[in-house]
Amino acid sequence: MSSGFTSPEGYGSDPFGEFLARFFGGPRPGPRQIDIGRLLSQPARELVRGAAQYAAEHGSRDLDTEHLLRAALATEPTRTLLSKAGANPDSLASQIDERSGPAQHSPDDAPPPTALSLTPAAKRALLDAHDMARARGYGYIGPEHVLSALASNPDSAAGHILNAARFAPSSPP
Repeated sequence: MSSGFTSPEGYGSDPFGEFLARFFGGPRPGPRQIDIGRLLSQPARELVRGAAQYAAEHGSRDLDTEHLLRAALATEPTRTLLSKAGANPDSLASQIDERSGPAQHSPDDAPPPTALSLTPAAKRALLDAHDMARARGYGYIGPEHVLSALASNPDSAAGHILNAARFAPSSPP
């Protein structure tokens, strides 16, 4: 009778199987991939969708933190969070629009947002948002977690803009 903890290699991918693999010197599991899309709340999905649309309309092949911030400035609850913290969402949006230049495509002519790649900084922001959400006991990533993650990395384009506006990463609700 099988215990359910074994795999073809002898140890399963469950925590107990991983412990046995480490203890007996078996193969260690490689890095785990996280399906971030599955963990995003509906408002966070809309934020990412808006960011991808903005990037595509402005001729970018990549989705970057600046695009995520631009979408956060246009949607709730992140727009209100920024306002309550003393930042001016309209001014920040204008700043990003100036840096991005005029739209190169109309919404109908833009390449599909699914054709975009995530920059390493955008990947890091989404993974940080996941970590922040989990640390606070949430089973999903909300737009407020994405905004806090953007602000927590001052080296990214979005982090630089948010820090210049004196918006600090905070504990989202």
